[in-house]
Amino acid sequence: MKPYRLLILTASTGGGHDARADALAAWAREIYGERVEVKIFKPLEDNSTPVGNFGVELYNFIQRRAPILHHIYFEVIEWIGDWIGNSKGKAFFGRKIYEKVLKDFRPQMIVSLHDFLNKGYFDLAEEMFGDEVRCATYCGEYDGGSGFSRHWVSSKAHRWVGRSEAALTQAFKLGIPSERLERFTFFLPPDEVKPGIPPTRKALRLDQRKITILFANGRNGALDPLKFLKVLEPLKDKVQAIVVCGLNEQMRRAVDDWQLKTKFQMIVEGYSSRMRTYMQLSDVVFFKGGANTATRAFYEACPMWFDGSDGVMPQEQLTIDFFVREGTGEMIKTPEEMLKLVQEEISGAHRTTRMRNKMALLKQKYLDPKPRDFFKKFFAWGFAGGRFEREVLRSDEATKFQESLQESWEDSSVQKNQKAEV
Repeated sequence: MKPYRLLILTASTGGGHDARADALAAWAREIYGERVEVKIFKPLEDNSTPVGNFGVELYNFIQRRAPILHHIYFEVIEWIGDWIGNSKGKAFFGRKIYEKVLKDFRPQMIVSLHDFLNKGYFDLAEEMFGDEVRCATYCGEYDGGSGFSRHWVSSKAHRWVGRSEAALTQAFKLGIPSERLERFTFFLPPDEVKPGIPPTRKALRLDQRKITILFANGRNGALDPLKFLKVLEPLKDKVQAIVVCGLNEQMRRAVDDWQLKTKFQMIVEGYSSRMRTYMQLSDVVFFKGGANTATRAFYEACPMWFDGSDGVMPQEQLTIDFFVREGTGEMIKTPEEMLKLVQEEISGAHRTTRMRNKMALLKQKYLDPKPRDFFKKFFAWGFAGGRFEREVLRSDEATKFQESLQESWEDSSVQKNQKAEV
């Protein structure tokens, strides 16, 4: 066995969880090289877990076809999670295969990147290995409140990391002690945070003078760009597009065909590895509200337009609320609303410029800790072994942080019935 062994728990509900799993694995190899062994495991999608498999497939179907139905799905899954929690960690999906993975791999550090892979999973690891394993949760949500799953929180998590103060406050309300909490926002792979000079628009055969809109799809290809592109066709002398279709091949072909007919200037791709470049070259990114796409845009200070035309999933609403509140994003519910915003930009409104400036200032607030610094300390803690004694925050920081969280908790109008059993 290699000296360091990292087990990452994720599920393919959307593409964000898997993207963070790949990023975490990349950072482990970047820092430890050949000394670390990384295993990405998806307990819900093992062949021995038909109910878990069905749940993942149903989630992705709803995201593609009817996002508004996800509100019902979300409540059902929350209820199932409560049942798992009430079993005191004894009953959870994929337990048998997960136990085998633990026996064979013997991880020193387990990181859950999914709200449904905390309760039970951490309990079993502690039962098998005791103080020899450290368990951590990374929550990718940007906000708290409605849409934030209470199952992100397990009392067996030795460390709980969230993207924003709002997420940390929600975790605190649900029972995570303040000394276990830490904020880290830019959970991106090493190659997306390294400094470098981006290519010019000219290098990608784009017009330097035109307004450039990035239509960004995740893996499922849930965003339909065509209904928005069609209303922009009369402005094609002033507007160009970059369209990323994810794994939706039918959509990619449809956009290709439309581009050939209209001669609208654009780049069309399926699942793209050039998202950082596209964010750097675009005036604005238009997407559903996925947290990973938002984080890429945030890091590059690219203004955001959110697609609300077919309803918004609860988790996506958390992302939208955060950036709209900060003045760095706007919701668009119809193609006509997009047309109006683009016309305003052409007329010199400079709306996206103001949003970009606000985004750049906001980034400076959330850039500490920087990605490399965070991951070095995170892995050093996880692979340290022995009993969990050292606080994540220095004692003075922990005291101040706990006081601020306690004030938020006491002032909250939703205190009643909010704290769940974990």
